[in-house]
Amino acid sequence: MKNLIRNELGEGWSEYSDQLGPILQRTLTELNTLYNTGVVYPEKKKVFAAFRECELDKIKVVIIGDIPYRGEQASGISFGKELSHMRTPCSCEAIHTVIENTIHNGFKLYKDYDMKSYAKQGVLFLNSSLTVSADKKKDDVHKKIWNEFISSMLSIIQLENSSVIYVVWGRINSKLLLSLSPSSNILYNENLPDGTFMSMSWECDHFKKTNHLINW
Repeated sequence: MKNLIRNELGEGWSEYSDQLGPILQRTLTELNTLYNTGVVYPEKKKVFAAFRECELDKIKVVIIGDIPYRGEQASGISFGKELSHMRTPCSCEAIHTVIENTIHNGFKLYKDYDMKSYAKQGVLFLNSSLTVSADKKKDDVHKKIWNEFISSMLSIIQLENSSVIYVVWGRINSKLLLSLSPSSNILYNENLPDGTFMSMSWECDHFKKTNHLINW
């Protein structure tokens, strides 16, 4: 069980094999059915990329979005895209634009479209569902599969470090707030960065509020 967790999530999580093992096995079993019967994103080997890029004992900020990108740009890191994919999703652009405007006075920066440089600093980029089908009708199926897993991961992070800041985006994720301790440091925005980027309508001060921890 420890080897499974170590291979999928990284070394630090293996300490919680008794708690995570059965949940991870159930999740993987259900996911295998979806991958074997339809088109699912991201690639199976990338589903847990966010955990491998940001080690458990290094987590400072957890950002929670909705679902992965529905296409080959999905990387396993929420709001990050596969650099080999030419098109940059609007939500990814919106995030970088807000960082530029709220922290760097509008100065145009090099854009870390895969989000890995932030992950290495301690940002765990998650979605409430870590997979998505090409068929939108299956979105609820994916969310149901991931609900227990995501809640368990958040509980473990709280045990490891009570000072972690949780950035929760999207009204659809409001229920996830129940998984967090009332004493948790929570930043919530009912709106997700989305296709409204071109109208510059997404506003968020969460990067400014976490800038003392992360070099955005």
